Amino acid sequence: MIKKSSGKFMKNKLRVCILTGMLAFTVIAFLCVPGPSQAATKVIKWRAQHFLPATHPAYVAFSKWCDDIKVASGERLVIKPFAIGGVVPAREQWEAVSKGVVEMAFSYGAFWVSKTPMAGFSVGIPFTFRDVQDHYAFQKFGAEDLIRQAYAKQNVYFLRQNPCMGTVMSSKKPVTSVADLKGLKIRAVGMIGEMLAEAGAAVMYVPGPEIYGALEKGIVDAAVYGPLAAQYEMGFQEVTNYVIMPPFAIEADETIINMDAWKALPDDLKKLLYLSIADHTEVIANIYRIDSEKALEAGIKKGIKVSQFSREESAKLTQLGWKVVEKYSAKDPAFAETSALLKDYLKIAGIIGN
Repeated sequence: MIKKSSGKFMKNKLRVCILTGMLAFTVIAFLCVPGPSQAATKVIKWRAQHFLPATHPAYVAFSKWCDDIKVASGERLVIKPFAIGGVVPAREQWEAVSKGVVEMAFSYGAFWVSKTPMAGFSVGIPFTFRDVQDHYAFQKFGAEDLIRQAYAKQNVYFLRQNPCMGTVMSSKKPVTSVADLKGLKIRAVGMIGEMLAEAGAAVMYVPGPEIYGALEKGIVDAAVYGPLAAQYEMGFQEVTNYVIMPPFAIEADETIINMDAWKALPDDLKKLLYLSIADHTEVIANIYRIDSEKALEAGIKKGIKVSQFSREESAKLTQLGWKVVEKYSAKDPAFAETSALLKDYLKIAGIIGN
């Protein structure tokens, strides 16, 4: 067993190094981008679709980021943002990017696990990481390059993972154990959905805009849909009674780009996109964290109860999550390599023992 103190030290060291480097290189990138007077005459125009609606704070922030890129690039790169469904349905973003229907998507890797299992490491494996900084550390531990190699096989460039949220479940019924999940009808996707299915839940996919109605009509008993802030925004507290804690996963969104569009981009604009999206991620993470805290407080005042898994029951879910990991590892060598890397990271960070 690794001592917790050494794990925390290593973890904090990784965080400080990554975040310090991120800040320094972001500043350098913006200083290096040519101003309007130096810019080449060619204007590159992209379309980028988000997986959230136009009214969502995260989409509003993304739209502003697109505006900032236009300015920072000396108007050489103009990205037109679209909200969910603006060009294609959310679950078709992968094909749209791969085929160049849109040049970029701000998306959610859980949607793509069936297309490339490595997307599971982009969104995050259930019940492993403890906060968003673990994602940053693990990506620099080698995961980022492995995910990028896998995506490239389908003409998709993995720009960066965007760690931002604790993903929770809202439920009509109390859930405090793995046994409580058996037979529960749950809206969930990706590896969280597969983990819940291992626990005996009846897992199904319902598009985001339809979840409220599905809960109201009893089509589902519970829903896993990002952070509590997003769920509160959609009114889940009106048709559920419980928030299930702790989060089922500390998750991330991702930014993906059509490979041909990426290769055609000048090197300085590639650097600008890679580094500036990290700043955007910090904005999104803060929005989710602050708004989720407010949502929980407001929900409790209206009668919502917190249903808590014990440490022992959480450990059972972790084991079920690893069953899913092992299933994919047996079929995909790249996934197996990355899962071994994840286990090493969790040991070094003091999250699990030897």
